[in-house]
Amino acid sequence: MLDYAVDEEIIEANRLKDIKFNANLFKPVTPKEENEEVFTEKEQQLVMEEAEKDSMENDSALPLGICILFLTGMRVGELCALRNCDIKGNYLHINQMVTEKQSKTADGGLKRDGYMITPHAKTSAGMRKIYLTAKAREYFRQIRELNKKNGYPCGDKDLVFQRKQGMCNQRVFDCRLKKYCNPNHLDLPFAKSCHNIRRSYISRLFDSGLNPDEIRRIAGHENIEMTMKYCRGRKSSEELEKVLEQSLST
Repeated sequence: MLDYAVDEEIIEANRLKDIKFNANLFKPVTPKEENEEVFTEKEQQLVMEEAEKDSMENDSALPLGICILFLTGMRVGELCALRNCDIKGNYLHINQMVTEKQSKTADGGLKRDGYMITPHAKTSAGMRKIYLTAKAREYFRQIRELNKKNGYPCGDKDLVFQRKQGMCNQRVFDCRLKKYCNPNHLDLPFAKSCHNIRRSYISRLFDSGLNPDEIRRIAGHENIEMTMKYCRGRKSSEELEKVLEQSLST
């Protein structure tokens, strides 16, 4: 009606178009449960055991990538771009990542056109090194042996995670994780993603009492505010009740 009034020169402009409404004001907010966004200690153990079993049964290094994510908290795009030369002693050096490649459509839009390796991290803070626990180092040793067994190149510049179709991408690991969460496997209450593993890792570091700025650097965030957004409660209701009972009863 107001647009029509403008066309008829009854009013000068439709000021209503300049007002932006917050859609959340008109619908109930249903916040996610924290256990939807992170893996509990028990769930992490189950998923890692399932990945180890999958790797052993299929002589594949790819399932162990899920275990590496749990022990390093890196972005899944960083995992896909990892090279053998990035593993130096007890540290993992992050300096590149796999991202979606886009091309223009006939109408000027953009469409997904495969994946590519970018020779840098997501941000300047993403260029970092991550400590590898003894367990993580053992996984990398197994991965290297499996790559040799499957005939994949294992030079310094070669990718750690490879497949016959070529370079791995984020979907390779997200789909594998979704399979592990499937009722036919672990019957977890929610299908969780690799990004949920990253949240779990960062939350676990907070639970350990590590300095928040150290956690920020390990996570590759530019500011602590972003790191805090990743922090979630990882305890089950029963575990949390037990802690509260002990803490508040003294």
